[in-house]
Order: sequence, then C-alpha cells, then structure tokens
Amino acid sequence: MRKYFCLILFMLPITLLAQQTVKGIITDDNSLPLPGASVLVKGTSTGAVSDFDGKFTINLNNTPSTLIISYLGYVTQEIIITSQQNITVTLEGDQQSLDEVVVIGYGEVKKKDLTGAVTSIKPTEVIAEQSKGIEDVIRGRSAGVQVIANGAEPGASISVRIRGLSSLTNNSEPLYVVDGIIIDSATEDTQDPLGGYISQQAGLTGVNPQDIQSIEILKDASATAIYGSRAANGVVIITTKKGKKGNAKFNFTSTTSTGHVVRNIDVLDVEGFANYQNEAKLSLGQVEPYSISPNGQVFTTTDDPTLVEGINWADDTYRKSYVVKNRLSVSGAGDNTNYYVSGGMTRNQGTFPNALAEAFDINANIKHQFNDKFSIRAKAAATFTDLQASKGPDENGGANNSMVRQVILAAPILDFALNNNDAEDVDETLDGPRAWTQEYDDDATETRLLASFDLQYKISKTLKYRLLFGGDYRKKERTFWFGTGLRKGRDPNGLAGVSTLDRFRYNIDNTIMYNKRFNKNNRINATAGFLIDKTDIETSRYSASDFPDLSLRADGIDTGLNRTATILGSESPTILSFIGRVNYTLFDKYLFTGTFRADGSSRFPKGNQWGYFPAFSFAWKVIEEPFLKNQKTISNLKLRTGYGEVGNQNIASYRFLSLFNRTDGSLADSEGNGTLIPIIPLNLANEELKWETSKQYNAGIDFGFFDDRINGTIDVYQKKSSDLLLNVPLGPSAGFNFITANQGGIENRGLEISLNADVIRNEKTNWNVFANISFNRNKITSLGLDAKPFGALGNIVAFEGTQIAGGTFFKQPANIFIEGEQAALFYGYETNGIIRTESALKDTPTGDPLTYKGQDLQVGDVQFVDQNNDGEIDENDKTIIGNPNPDYTFGFGSSFEYKNLSLSILFNGVYGNDLANGNILESGYANTTPRNVRSEAYYDAFNAVTNPDGNYPFVGVDGSTIYTTEFNDRAVEDGSFLRLSYVTLGYNVPLKSKTIDSLKFTLSGQNLWLLTDYTGFDPEVSSFAYDPLRSGVDWGSFPNQRTYAFGVNITF
Repeated sequence: MRKYFCLILFMLPITLLAQQTVKGIITDDNSLPLPGASVLVKGTSTGAVSDFDGKFTINLNNTPSTLIISYLGYVTQEIIITSQQNITVTLEGDQQSLDEVVVIGYGEVKKKDLTGAVTSIKPTEVIAEQSKGIEDVIRGRSAGVQVIANGAEPGASISVRIRGLSSLTNNSEPLYVVDGIIIDSATEDTQDPLGGYISQQAGLTGVNPQDIQSIEILKDASATAIYGSRAANGVVIITTKKGKKGNAKFNFTSTTSTGHVVRNIDVLDVEGFANYQNEAKLSLGQVEPYSISPNGQVFTTTDDPTLVEGINWADDTYRKSYVVKNRLSVSGAGDNTNYYVSGGMTRNQGTFPNALAEAFDINANIKHQFNDKFSIRAKAAATFTDLQASKGPDENGGANNSMVRQVILAAPILDFALNNNDAEDVDETLDGPRAWTQEYDDDATETRLLASFDLQYKISKTLKYRLLFGGDYRKKERTFWFGTGLRKGRDPNGLAGVSTLDRFRYNIDNTIMYNKRFNKNNRINATAGFLIDKTDIETSRYSASDFPDLSLRADGIDTGLNRTATILGSESPTILSFIGRVNYTLFDKYLFTGTFRADGSSRFPKGNQWGYFPAFSFAWKVIEEPFLKNQKTISNLKLRTGYGEVGNQNIASYRFLSLFNRTDGSLADSEGNGTLIPIIPLNLANEELKWETSKQYNAGIDFGFFDDRINGTIDVYQKKSSDLLLNVPLGPSAGFNFITANQGGIENRGLEISLNADVIRNEKTNWNVFANISFNRNKITSLGLDAKPFGALGNIVAFEGTQIAGGTFFKQPANIFIEGEQAALFYGYETNGIIRTESALKDTPTGDPLTYKGQDLQVGDVQFVDQNNDGEIDENDKTIIGNPNPDYTFGFGSSFEYKNLSLSILFNGVYGNDLANGNILESGYANTTPRNVRSEAYYDAFNAVTNPDGNYPFVGVDGSTIYTTEFNDRAVEDGSFLRLSYVTLGYNVPLKSKTIDSLKFTLSGQNLWLLTDYTGFDPEVSSFAYDPLRSGVDWGSFPNQRTYAFGVNITF
C-alpha cells in the first residue's frame, strides 16, 4: 500500500504540470460581454460556459489544444492554446444566422428590432426572371399594397397604392428609393404636343427585377416619417445585389415567352351585324341595307348588289406576343472588395400592331474597404429603351382615341366605307383598325441613368459618418404621327408632334450615425443628417401639319407648312431637409424609436416653406420575458405601436405665383395687322399654400410558432390627411376654373394580416405556403366647400370628378367626392331593367310616359329610377350607383421543393369594388349607328313579340333619346376577381462539372385563370391610373394576355 501511495505522489506533479488552466472573456464587436457563450475543447466533451460578465475558466489536459467559442447569432471561432493563460475573444455577428436585416430610411435594422410596419420581399430568381418590372415583384406579396395595371402592352403605366387613397387631386404613388437614389417618377412622362391625344406611359424605369436583392415596403408613418414630405403615400426601398465573398461567379439567364389576348369581347359577326343593321334601319323607317342568302352570305341591297366580305377585327388586329430576355452577371468578393456587374437585352413584342419595346441595360455595384475605417460603395446603371406603342386611352377618350375601341366598334366588314365615317366630333370618328395600324405612330426613345456614391468613414467604434450622392438622369423623346388615313391627320394633311423630357434629379445625404451598447441592458442607435434633394427639369413640345411629303411621317416634322411655336418649360423644385432618429433598446426587449424631419420646399411661398414631421414608435419583445422562456411553442412574439406625421407637396411648381404664357393665336393691332402676341395669366396665385399633412397611428403584432415555422403579422392603422392640396372650383366671375388651395381632409382605416408557414422543412423537401389580406376604408372628413344640390342626394358638401371623355359618349364625370363618404363614388342614373309594358312606361304622377331630359321614353327603353317621382329623368335624379373602393385585397401562394424539382404558385385578388365599364355605353346598346355592338346587346334586345324578357333595350334604341351616351348603372359592374397570377415549374439538373456550378430549367405560365363577373377585358385595370378624380374607370384600356415562358439559368 505504501509503495502505491508513493507512486501516486510521484505521478501527481507530472499530471498537474501537464494540465493547464485558461481564463478568458468573451465580448461582441462592441466590446460588450456575451453571457452564456459556449467554450468547448475540440475533439473532447470538456467545456465551459461564460458567466454574466462573459468570463470563463477551463482546464486543458494537453497543449496545444483548440478551443471552439460559439454564441447564437455570432460567427464561431477556433483558438489554438499553447502557453496562453488569459485570452480575450471578440465574436462578430453572423449575418446569415442573425435575424434578417431590413433596410429602412437612411440605415438598416434587424428585423426583430423593427418598431414600424414594414414588409420585406426577397424575390427568388424565378420571380425576378418572369417579372416585367418592379410592380410584378410586389403584386400579391404584401398586405395593404394594391397594384393596378393600365394594360399588358409594352410601356403601359402601372399604379401602386399603399394603404388606400391618400390624396383627392394628386396621384397616390409611393416614393421609390433605389440604393439610396430618390426616384419619384412613377407618373412622369413627356408632355402632350397635340392637345389630349397621347397615352400615359410608365415612368418607373431603370431597375431590372433580376438585379433586385430585396424590397422593403414602409407603410406606416413611424417608418416613413424619416422621408418627410416624400412619404405621404408610403415608401418602397429597393436594394440591388452585391457580390459575395469568393471567386468570380458568372450567371446567365435566358427567358422566352409567348402570349395571346384572353377574354376577348364578343361582338357581332358579319351575318349578325347585317341582321342588326336591317332591324335598326327598319325602326327608322328606312330600307334594309343588306340581304342574306340561305348559306349565310351577305349582300348589299343597292341596285348593283355586291358580296360583303366579313372580317373579325380582333383576329385581324391582335397577334401573339413574344418576349425574349437575356442577361449575364458576374459577381464576387475578396478581402476588401466586392462587386456585382450585370447587363441584358429585352425585346418585347406586344399583342397589338406596332407595340414593341427593345431595351438594353447595364448595372454595376462595387464596394471597396480601404481600411478598417474607410469604405466606398459605387453604383452605376444605364438603360436604353426604344418603344413603339399602339393607340391607348388618353385625356380626350373618344371612340377615335383608342385602338381597342376601334376593334370593338368597327363594323365587321372589310373595306366598309362607314368604318371611316366622319362624325361631327373628331373624337367620335371611327377610322377603322387597319387605318390605325398603318397611319399612326407613337415612338419613344429613352435613356435612364442611375448612379450613387456612398462614402463611409468610421470615426470611432461608436461613430460613423456617411456621405451619399444619388443621381437619376432621364432623357426621353416621344414622337407622334397621324397620317391622312385618319381623320385627325386627313383634315390637316398629316399631323406630327414631338415632345421631350430632359430631367436630372439628385440627392446629397450627409448623415452621422452613432451606435453604442453601454452595457448588456442599454443600446442606442442614432442618426442625424442634412439632405439636399433637387430636380432640374426641361421640357419642350411642338407640332406641325400640312406636309408636302407624307412618307417621312414624324421624321419630316420640320417640313410641315403649318408649325406651332415650340413651347419650352423649365423648373427646379428643391427640398432641403434635416433629419434625426434615435433607436433605444432596453434589456433587449423594449424598443423605442423617435424620428424627426424638417423639410423646406420651393413649391411653397416664404413663411410656409418648412414642414415638420415627427414620429414615435415602441415595440415590446414579449418573447424575451421570463414567462415565455421555458416553452417551445411560441418562438416570436412582439407588440408594436407607433404614431407619425408625413407631408405631401405633390403639386405643380409655382402655384403660389401667377404664371403667364402666350395665346395660341395672335391679335390685330389698331391698324388691323394680326401680329400682336397676347400674354395671359394661366392660373390664380395662392400665396397661402402650405404643406398637406398626414397623421398616422399604427399598432401591430409579430408572432411565430414552432421555431418560426409558422409566423405572421397583424397591423391595424388609422391615417388622417388634412390641409389637402386641392384644385378648388371657382365661380364664373373669377375668370379661372379653379385655384390650388389647402382644403379638406381624408381618413383611411385598415387591417392587414400576413401569414407564412413552412409545412415541410428538411434536407430533401421544403413546402412553404403564404397568404395576406388587407381591409381599408377611406372617408372624406372635410372638403371646405359650401353645400349645394347634387341630384337626388340633396344639398351636400361635394364636388364631381374629371370628365371622362371628350367625344359624344361618357362626356361627364363618373366620380363624386362627398364629405362624410368614401372617396370617388360613382355618380349617375339608377336603372331597373327594361320598360316592358305601357303601364310601366306611364307609371308617373301625371300618367304620361316617363321622359328622359324632355324626350319621351317608350316600351323597350331602359327603365330609369325616377328618384324624385316627377315623371322626368334629369340631373335631379342622379344618385350613388357604385363604389370603386374594394372591401379587401388579398394574395396567397405556395412554393414546393423536392430534391431537384420546384414548383411555385401565386394567386391575387380584389373583392367588393365596382368598375365603370365605359365601353358598354356604346357597345352595349343596339342603336342606329353603323358601329358594331356586343352580341348580347342585339340577341338579347327586348322585343315585345319575340323576346319580351330581353335584358337589353330594343334595337334602334338611340332614335329618340340620348341616354345611351350618358353614365348610368348599366355600365357599373362588380370588379371583384381571383387570378392565378403565375405557376412555375423548375428543375435543377444534377451536375458533376468542375466549371458549371448549377443549371436550372423553368417552365411558367402567367394569368392562367381568372374568376370574375366583370364583362370587360380585365378587372385589374384603371384607364386613368394616376388621376384620382377618374377612379375605377375602364375606357379603352388594352386587354390582358396569357403568357407561357421557358427559361434557363446557368451559373459557372
């Protein structure tokens, strides 16, 4: 025993000498301790955990040994221990395992630290490849965001609305910020050189969806207030892709798609048209113009009968669309530099003749870290576009001002002279589809340059200075030609117009950022800055007519014998701003954010130039409370609330001054010489103009279950806008139609719900489903006008919207804006079917037939509701006949991946809104004109003998009344819909190549299915998307198309 004891005593010093004790402290990159960090000896089960102060002690049996230091959300480190006894370990945040970082105004935060209502969208490669623009990436993927299209043709305008209607006379488009570059051009286009005959084209160009890394949609004022006067309609922040560390990676994508018009409007064929015309002429006591043989051939009934050749104008005009997109990118990063460079070409041939867009773009993002303090990031992007367009809806909106209406209304007869008939109003001339194909040009060329330079200097561990310059240059020229085959060009012997836009907008952001964690319980992140936002705009427009050589078309505009003077425009709106934001975090679970912005705008007079926009928000991370620590069901729970104010200065420049311009013609002097050019005022000045302000309240909850496999967000909000910038109507004695003034208010209330679930999540299979829905109710709280009579509504405070069309049909407003009601309600005549009997016709106080504006109605006419029961249908009977505001909008979809196969699907929809289908005002009545009509308007027309239950008025209906030209509820239809937006099937090819990293093929379809009761081309439309005074109106918009695409994506 004694010798064993001696052996132990002999061996103990050797063992103690071999064992080494290491002490250390673990901190984050802000030098704050990390309690609970794991310390493990590599290859063993020996370990330790850091204490409250981040300190640890561990015994090593052998040296050298490797310690593995890890902490949730930080990059794991391995440290080799030889003779060290005390070490300090600094762990850096792991951007992949930390909570998702969300870009906000002038900074970024972790998603878990958000206090405002922000939706983050990270488009997949498949989504980006099949999207035509930013709007396709957004559509259906964010609660509270509605995307409204003006057609599917290349260059068509798109409207994005966040949380409802924010203004009554200005557009409600959000502000876009791309890599720090302010882009406020969604409604921007060249001016009209021809007096109301051009269609609005999209202004949001220059960003390719395949270059987008993420999109953040800032919806409530606590999130948007940092943008102040720009943020009344919400903010969309777009971050483009950057290089990832590693060797250069090349990516090539190619997509080819084809499409065709869907939901074509059914009009009469040649035989049906001949029968219709015969019946209509007989109703007027005239001779039947056609005879029809037993085999269905149609002949004229002239002295020399000729065979009538029928034609389907839709088949003759529409064509298949073809889109080819090719794109190549290269990206990578070293220790100090990362880069992403991309370029591509797109050729988009639309479904209408002459509709073609060809674009080439290039984009480069480069960042270089010079040292641990100084870095610079540069972005440059250029897009060059050539666009040819067909004739879409425009300001005048007559039958002759839309290619679509030509296809619907032209008689289905080839070489039909009356397809080129001369109406009294040129707007109502019907020139025929082929004439518009051959004799009309709308060509545009555009150059768009985006650039930013972002310099950051780290003054200390807690303080950083940032200087950002963002520039947006846009140069566009748009030319028009009306040949002599069109009445608008025939009368002046050819008509051409040219309009140009040359605009440079830049912003300079000087900001300083402070970020410090004082201890484990207190953290402050603050930003302060001075900003400059300036735009220089130059425009020109002129026209010419009477051309000696018509073959030159618009290229020969300088040869026109009659030329208007060139009208030049120039303006430089400027905003100077001071911003401040403080984020304070207490115990890593109580989050406070305070924001303030002061904007000075050149759009307002001295004394009213500055607007001040504060915001405050608070969030409580309930999940961090002790009572939720020891459960595994709830993985995230955060409550948010906030208040903020934002502004709106979206009016034309210099409205506080009286602007002057020359008249179109000249006046004679005292000697009779017509050489005097008068200069006249264009507007009435308002020296009291000031900011429109919107005050918003928001409360929300973010939640997650089962390690966030199920997560979602619920938000409720109230948005009150006051001192609205309105074009207030004036009396005739004022000499002007309106004055721009601060008057009225509007309120929006809403509920938004978003859900996301990973149904299956493992190495081989991933199945995700998502859904969102939003409810919004707006109300006009005040207008500041005097009450006056409005039809059957009595004396109310209200005003009517903008007249829809300039021709015979729909030559009145569709919308009315009433204090205390929802905005833009449809205002017109209510109907109740068809007058089927004499007793129904004479059901009036006097027993006389019901009249329409002094003209007797008859059996077979539309049964109008006599609101005041005076036997006369007139302005006094107008009432509310519809509501274009939806009850709710929604989207849902799913993505499924199994090994190398993937499937994604997206639905979107709207419920509860009405649409004014203005095309029915003409095509929905079998009248006495030689124009075509919808098939049901003729075949289901009332006839006391053959069709007493007919739902349409009798054939020849416009022989005695004018109601077929005016707005009534027969043109108001349910605009609700559910659309299968896209389905995409993908396959990743298994590879064992050393040069090719990945190869993926995709097959996709868009607009594959639509459920709706709307009888127009497509319910997701607004012909005047940027004019809130003409809301929910379909007036000659292009039809939608169904497309199928095949794509390849290769990385090497």
